[in-house]
Amino acid sequence: MDKKYQKYLEAYPEEESPFMTPGLKAEIERVEAGEPLPPLKGLTGFD
Repeated sequence: MDKKYQKYLEAYPEEESPFMTPGLKAEIERVEAGEPLPPLKGLTGFD
């Protein structure tokens, strides 16, 4: 692990990350509980 990323991870524990929105947190909890991922169709443009 790169030192600068290590420093970032220590500054922002996973739960407190500025990128962790309530919707994203709920999505991660659903996936960790074993629910299938939502379809990603249309995101790449290669469908």
